[in-house]
Amino acid sequence: MKKKDFLVSTKIAHRGIHHNFLENTLLAFEEAIKQNYIIELDVRLSKDNFVIVFHDSNLKRIFDINRNIHDMTLKELKKYKYIATLKEVLEFVKGKVPILLEIKYDSRVGKLEKQTSELLDQYPGDFAIQSFNPLSIFWFRLNRPHYIRGYLVHSVLPENFLLHCLLNHKLLKYIIKPDFIGVNLLGLKDQKIQKLRKKYILIGYTIQTEEQLKKYLNDADNFICDISK
Repeated sequence: MKKKDFLVSTKIAHRGIHHNFLENTLLAFEEAIKQNYIIELDVRLSKDNFVIVFHDSNLKRIFDINRNIHDMTLKELKKYKYIATLKEVLEFVKGKVPILLEIKYDSRVGKLEKQTSELLDQYPGDFAIQSFNPLSIFWFRLNRPHYIRGYLVHSVLPENFLLHCLLNHKLLKYIIKPDFIGVNLLGLKDQKIQKLRKKYILIGYTIQTEEQLKKYLNDADNFICDISK
């Protein structure tokens, strides 16, 4: 039986707590640990197949450099202060708080998932993986069935066939089989989404203010938050 209770034990810090620090950095994660929050982070591959903790595919927004992560080696990336590998993050956190890893899109499902799981296999702390890509979640179901995994949903769109299948439990029940579902705040109050709470842990994202938290408090089991209190 998978132990999923940690997913609802405390709020989830979106890319760490980064009001005073860069997101997805050891400093942001250290602040989340101090406040006993679950750490949410993003992973993607460098050119030389190191698992990098970074949200964007490109350095432009954070460092004002128009270069893609997958075109850069670890040595090149390390020239930019604070960029960490997943290995470094796991060694830093050491199970002090749970970790929620978002698997970002790669050119082909399998490589990033494999590299990430090889680092997580020996990790002593609580963790879960999540992705917007159902094929990524399916990979973990086949190759790491004991991992706690979540499927991320942008919003509720009737014309979206994939989401239609999801809401009818076909994709969820027979293929992906997630342990939890992450839903954009815009879709949280949808009746079909709420019905999913009977079977799945529901996590809303991303809370930006205390007012938002009060508005959606009863619509999910936990929240990914950009607030520090």
